[in-house]
Amino acid sequence: MENIGKNKIGINSWPIFNDNTAPTTTSSPPTDPSATPLNVTLTCTDNADKIAYTFASQQSSAPPPPTDPDFDANGNLTSGTIYSGAILTPSTPDPLFTTYKWRCIDKGGNKESVKTATYVIDSSIPTVTTSLDSTFFDFVSPGGYSNTTIKFSTNQANPAQYKIVYNATSCAAGDGTNLVPMTTLPASAGTQIQHTFDTTTHFTADIPYNIRICVRNVSLVWGSAFLQVTRDSVRPSTTASPTGGSFGALQSVVLTCSDNVSKIAYTKDGSTPSFFANGQINVGLSHTSPIDLTDGVTTINYLCRDKANNEELTVKTQVYTVDTVLPTVAIVSNTYGALSSTGTQIATTLAWTSTKPNANYSIRLGGTDCSTGTVLQTGTTPANINTPTNTVLNNTSFSPDGTYQVRICVVNAAGNFGSTTQTITKDSVAPVIAAPDVTPSIASVNATTFTLSWNAATDTGGSGVAFYRIYRSLTAGTYSGYPNSPDYTATSSPASIAMPDAQKYYLRIQPIDAAGNPAAGGTPYYNEIATRTLFNVTVAGKTASTNPFLVQLGADTLSFTNNGTQTFPSILTAGASYSVTITGQPENQQCAFIQNQYGAANGDITLNVTCVAGYMSAGSLTARPAVPLYYHLYRCNATIVAGSGGGDPQNRNRVG
Repeated sequence: MENIGKNKIGINSWPIFNDNTAPTTTSSPPTDPSATPLNVTLTCTDNADKIAYTFASQQSSAPPPPTDPDFDANGNLTSGTIYSGAILTPSTPDPLFTTYKWRCIDKGGNKESVKTATYVIDSSIPTVTTSLDSTFFDFVSPGGYSNTTIKFSTNQANPAQYKIVYNATSCAAGDGTNLVPMTTLPASAGTQIQHTFDTTTHFTADIPYNIRICVRNVSLVWGSAFLQVTRDSVRPSTTASPTGGSFGALQSVVLTCSDNVSKIAYTKDGSTPSFFANGQINVGLSHTSPIDLTDGVTTINYLCRDKANNEELTVKTQVYTVDTVLPTVAIVSNTYGALSSTGTQIATTLAWTSTKPNANYSIRLGGTDCSTGTVLQTGTTPANINTPTNTVLNNTSFSPDGTYQVRICVVNAAGNFGSTTQTITKDSVAPVIAAPDVTPSIASVNATTFTLSWNAATDTGGSGVAFYRIYRSLTAGTYSGYPNSPDYTATSSPASIAMPDAQKYYLRIQPIDAAGNPAAGGTPYYNEIATRTLFNVTVAGKTASTNPFLVQLGADTLSFTNNGTQTFPSILTAGASYSVTITGQPENQQCAFIQNQYGAANGDITLNVTCVAGYMSAGSLTARPAVPLYYHLYRCNATIVAGSGGGDPQNRNRVG
């Protein structure tokens, strides 16, 4: 059985039998009339499940037959009583006839046909009472118990007679074979009589001998006692289930001895089991229930003796290795999830641990379990379960490009595996920057922090773009860290990056895939971009003045009292729009831009300003002082077009 994560396998087993044969039930004793109640036993062979029976009794003659016992399709009792042990025949009123019906159902659901027998209990019949002691053996053998003694008594006396016969149909039938011919009873009733029979003279074949002790009174009425002796000269043989081996679950071992088992002696401590001559166990334990095994290695030695005291030929041995704990394998780290034959990631180190110390392991490529795939490496786990095993996997083990499953398999003492997997991608394909996407963009957050944006590169057929290296330089086109020591890394666009200061920096972006392959070919990186555009204003021709020349960009103002170049402190990123205005002129000059004062910042900008002496008059520059105007105005408006009017002490330029 495999777990959900498909990294552990547990194993157990049990037998399944195919049985299409109906069972067979035998009864004992035979139906000879008896003076005393009898214990009727029923024995079902062939994987018996249960026996059901019914009965009916009547005085002086056989009763009407009882109903048939039966089971339904599921083996449940539908008629009768479940047999649970010897059935004592009723005996009153005297004489009493009792008819029994029975049938057996086996574990396969097969039912035998109904069988029947009628027993008669009649106190007028001679009684025969057996006295079986330690000298009687119901199983005999030339090599075991070679003889058996039968002892009995009766309520009859001389001139009544007795005989002992086997395999007869009844005492009165006169058939069967005599062990003791018709013999006159002792003078006193109740006297014990005994006879000894052996395997040489009497029991010469390996068969059951159904023995009747028959007593006939002077009225020629027979009474009897029944017993069975079986000759068995075959040594027994014991089997173990399950047999020895390695197991991933706790096991219970059942020892089964064939051929009329008496006792099975077994040991688990390495000693050799043995028996005394009388069949009792000398060394070992008696197997009466399953032997439960625990984790570890257990050696079971066992030996059987059968009821005829035949001993198994040799002691047998089974060795069991039980390890119920499946290894748990955990990956601690993996240097790279993707490898390349051309990039920086040509090998990876897989660090992992196992809960089984000193256990064999294998590293497998592909396959579906720990018995398939290609073995890359083998070894033994460390003695300390907290010490990782470092497995180095080279890209050469993975060919062609693609995704591979690496399986780490650790085997326990029972031969069962715990495992885990790691996906490794082999990728020799470099990322690609599409032509329309080569130019990134940048936006300022403040004087030193910027948001850099770009269109993603592609890695079709590869392991996918994993991150981007970003390089920084104060000099365009020169990057000391390129290609392996970037100043920044980003997994995707946009990325927020911080500059060391407010200077102008140049940036280069390079895509890298999961296997460490950088973009290659004609476009190995995105177009260079600067953190800011320098916006300069250069003033020439300015003379000394009280009022400075003022220009404004956004909220920033540059003030010129002399010729020279100044830079707006505002950060103007690439592509941003700008518009510069003149907000102040010197008192004795006019200054003007010689380029457009507005546009888009596609690079550093320098606007040139030229200053000349003079004033503006009617939209034209006049290079001499203005002449004061003296005029009278009547109900009219006047506009000063040049000059400040400062040369009119009478304020005749005032509109009145």
